[in-house]
Amino acid sequence: MKRLCLIFLCAVLLSAALKAQTLFEAINLSDQPIEGTARVMAMSGAFGALGGDPSAIQINPAGLGIYRSSEISFTLADTYTKTRTNWGVSQKNKGENVFDFSRISYVQSFLSGREKGVIASNFAISYNRSKSALMRLGFTGKEGAVSLSTMMAEMGNGISELDMIGSAEKSPFDNEQVAWLPLMAYQDKLIDAKTGSSYQALNPTTAVAPTYNSLVNYAIDDIDISYATNINHLFYIGADFSLKLYQCSELSEYEEEDIFLGNQIETSGVGWNLKLGILARPFSFWRVGFAYHTPTFYHVSKTTNPNLNDTIFVEGSDAYRFISPSRYIFSTAFLFGKKAALDVEYEMIDYQNMRYKSLYATLNDGEENSFSKENSYIGAKANVAHSVKVGAEYRPFEFLSFRLGGAYVSPALKSDAEKIYPYNTIYTNMDYLLDKGSFCVSGGVGFRVKLWSFDLAYQFRRQMMDFVAFRGAEKAQLSADYHKVLLTCAYRF
Repeated sequence: MKRLCLIFLCAVLLSAALKAQTLFEAINLSDQPIEGTARVMAMSGAFGALGGDPSAIQINPAGLGIYRSSEISFTLADTYTKTRTNWGVSQKNKGENVFDFSRISYVQSFLSGREKGVIASNFAISYNRSKSALMRLGFTGKEGAVSLSTMMAEMGNGISELDMIGSAEKSPFDNEQVAWLPLMAYQDKLIDAKTGSSYQALNPTTAVAPTYNSLVNYAIDDIDISYATNINHLFYIGADFSLKLYQCSELSEYEEEDIFLGNQIETSGVGWNLKLGILARPFSFWRVGFAYHTPTFYHVSKTTNPNLNDTIFVEGSDAYRFISPSRYIFSTAFLFGKKAALDVEYEMIDYQNMRYKSLYATLNDGEENSFSKENSYIGAKANVAHSVKVGAEYRPFEFLSFRLGGAYVSPALKSDAEKIYPYNTIYTNMDYLLDKGSFCVSGGVGFRVKLWSFDLAYQFRRQMMDFVAFRGAEKAQLSADYHKVLLTCAYRF
C-alpha cells in the first residue's frame, strides 16, 4: 500500500498555506448565537437595556452599572442538537447531546454612598462559553449525481503534469503551487492529463448514490474583565475586555463507488476584543442603550489530514490572522414597576468586513495582500446581517418570575455564495453549509430565596442551511434544531 506522510516546513508555510482559507471558515469564527445565563436565555438574549445580569454585560457592558450589590453565579447548560437533511431521495436525522459548565462570574460592586454624581463603580470577571455545538450530519444522494472526480479534474487545470509527478529529490506535495486535492486524485489515478496542464476524470460517471457523513465539534470560550459606573442613576457607562479561545474539530467522509475522501481538520485560535456601552434612564420606566463591539482579532492555527481511498495520506498545517466584523446593538426596555419588564433589541453585523491577514505582513510588505482574493470574495458574497430580539419578564410575587422571548437572525451569506479555495490550497474538504437564517423561542422561570436566586430556562433554536458536498453538486436542504436547557444559581451579598 502506498503511503505518503508529509509535514510542511516553515519555508513552505510562508508561501502556500497563506492561500488556504474561505468565506465559510470566516463565518464560523464570526457568527455568535444567543448564549447566556438562564435568565437571559429565557428572554432570547433581549437583555441589553435591562442589565443587572452577568450575560447582559456581554451584550452591553453598561448593564454592569445597574448592580447595587456584589454577586457570584454559575450556569449549567445541556444542549441537544438534531439535524434534518434531505439530499436526493434520502432523508436522515442525526442527534447529539452536550453538557456544559457554560459560565461562572463574579461581580464586585463599590457603592459611593452618595445619591448624586458617581453612585457606584462595579467590576466583574467571568468565564463564558459564548459558542458551542456538536453536530453530526448524514446524507445519501441519488443515483447519477455529479462525481467529485469532475471537480478534482477542474481544480487541476493549469497545473503542469510535471508538477503532479514530482521527482526523486522532491515530493510533488512540497510544491507550493499545487493544490492537494487534484494532486491526490492524479496520484491515485482518478484523473489524468489531456494535455500538459489540462485534466479529465477517468471515470466521470461513477458517482452512484454518493454518501457524506461528518462530525463537527466547536467552542469559543471567553474570559471577560468588565467595568461600569452609575452616574446619578441616569447614565450607566461600561467597558469590557474579552479574551477568546477557539477550538474546532472536523471529521468528514465523502464516498462514491470509486472514491473515498476522508478529512480530519483541527483548528485553534486566540483572539481579543473590546465592548463599549452606554445606558440612559430618562424616566424611571424607560431605558435605552447602545453597545459597540470591536472586531475580534484572532491568531489561528490549523492542521489537516486528508485521506484518499486509504492509499494516500498527507498532513499539513498553516497559521494566519483573522479579523471578525464589528457589532452594533441598540436596545430599549420598559419597566412596569417591580412587576414586569419588556426589552426590545436590534443588532447589526457587517460580515462583509471580515478579513484574513498574513502572520508575516510586518516582515514582508508584499504579504499584506496574500489574502486579497479571499477578502474580495468575502466582500462580494457576505451580507450585512440583522437580528431582532424581544423578551419579557413578569413577576407576580417577589420570589417568582416568568419569562418569554423570541429572536430572528437574517442570513450571513448571499444565496449564491460558494466555497472557493485558492489554486494552491492544502485543504481537500470541499463541503460547506450555506446559512439561510435562524430563529429561536424561549421561556423560563426564576425563584428568589433570600440572597439566593435560581433560574431555569429552555430555548429552541432552528438554523436553516443548504448543504453542498462540493461546487456543482446538488444542494441538500438542512435544518439544525438546538434544544437547550439551562440552570443558573446566583448569590448576592
